Amino acid sequence: MSRIKHKKGSQLEVSSEKSIFENQYLKLSQVDAKVNGIAKQFFVTNYGTRCAMILHRNDSILLVNQFRHLIKRSSWEIPGGRVEDSESPESGAIRECLEETGILAQNAKLLINYEQGLDSLHNPTYVYQSNTFQLSKKFEPNISEVEKYDWIKISDSIEMIKTKEILDSLTIISILSFNLFYLRNGI
Repeated sequence: MSRIKHKKGSQLEVSSEKSIFENQYLKLSQVDAKVNGIAKQFFVTNYGTRCAMILHRNDSILLVNQFRHLIKRSSWEIPGGRVEDSESPESGAIRECLEETGILAQNAKLLINYEQGLDSLHNPTYVYQSNTFQLSKKFEPNISEVEKYDWIKISDSIEMIKTKEILDSLTIISILSFNLFYLRNGI
């Protein structure tokens, strides 16, 4: 099998960028550009930066259960959401975990960051992990967002991916990365 040799230092020359639609959740843009002299047109959806937290203790991780419209049922996921303009991805992950579970993560460490797409989707994602936390004294879950939360054994969470109890790509990438990087390699 041969590999395509790519030119080092590919050049991108943007000739125009036009906003097609924008609201508080996303921005859709049309970008006309040349890549190494070849004309291309991109339609880019920008959802902003998102963050998440894998909170772990012993051999379990914290998952939240939320109703998801597109699959017409509840889904187990790690706590997470959009990073606000005024915060860092780490602060956002800590805030989202607190808002969804009433648990304040401490000493968060970056587990993985990645892009969902590289041409048409801008949604840089940062996942943190922590095994240090503090319970909020008074916490009432917002049932319009999170139905419940629970500590799930890591081995069970991997099985839940296989049985499609966990479908969310952020959660799947995070659990598998945590299992590989942190548990197996101690990183």
